[in-house]
Amino acid sequence: MIFNSAFRLLAAFVAAVPLVSCDRGSAALQLAQSDPVWQRDSTLLTSKPALLLRVIRDSAAGRARRRVTPIATLNANGLRPLSMGDRGWRALDLAYLQSSATITPFRYGDPLPPQPLTRGMWEGAPFDTLPGCVSLAPSATVDVAADIELAFAGTPPKHRLVPELSDVERARILEDVMTLIAPTSGISMAQAAAYRRSVYTAATGAHATRTVVVVLTSAETQADTGVMMGQRPRQLIVVLDKGVYGYKPSYAFRDITDVQTSPQRRYLGHLDVDGDGVSELFFGLSDPKFPVVTYALRHENDTWREWWSYERALCHAARN
Repeated sequence: MIFNSAFRLLAAFVAAVPLVSCDRGSAALQLAQSDPVWQRDSTLLTSKPALLLRVIRDSAAGRARRRVTPIATLNANGLRPLSMGDRGWRALDLAYLQSSATITPFRYGDPLPPQPLTRGMWEGAPFDTLPGCVSLAPSATVDVAADIELAFAGTPPKHRLVPELSDVERARILEDVMTLIAPTSGISMAQAAAYRRSVYTAATGAHATRTVVVVLTSAETQADTGVMMGQRPRQLIVVLDKGVYGYKPSYAFRDITDVQTSPQRRYLGHLDVDGDGVSELFFGLSDPKFPVVTYALRHENDTWREWWSYERALCHAARN
């Protein structure tokens, strides 16, 4: 929930800018002309948009802690990547990320009770002061569980209730992926044991039943029985939806790159960010040097396709 008092503080922040003449209208015009980036940023903040937040993990004094940082706003067309000037970031920190504000954490798409932030980026000594950083995006500390990847500031997306799959159904779907889909993607039955297997279900609304996300990840970085990793995927992500004859693949991501050149992806959860009644699927990267890189899939014509990405680097030091 964004408190109105935070936005009154933001209004005071804007009003505190020194005027260059006694005519306030003329001063505002001159200010906008001299700082168009701030004009754009302040206009956006005045509209009080909802913010999509990514959870950042780092450590301080040997104690694990988590921060959230904004990566996008929501509008009628879905997500808008968020990028601001230094002045805009500080105003956003004041309006959204102070210790008086709350956010809504999501566990793989399921909303949790609102959680208060413990402090904002510049609510005291700044978290990060890296030399040469042109625009330091804000983050706020928050106490959330280790499996929380996404959160919202403002009104969160609608959530739907769809019955969970049984353990038997999940096992059957995974078996079908390993025996029918993986071999056609370059993973033989003999190689299957070298892959970690993760199965997630999502109440996306694409169908009456849950969407299933299967992630197969190889931990190997060297040759496998004489076959180089480049000739078989080091990661395979398959999204499945239920059709007339059972679950069938509706998206596949096959990564055959080298681990040194391309971090592996990980599933973050699902959120309906465009309000069309069907959630988007969100993925990030496993490399802590890229804590906010985000990809989203949208469901169209019974298939999932890559729809949105956010690849801005943070000035924050990666500490894991």
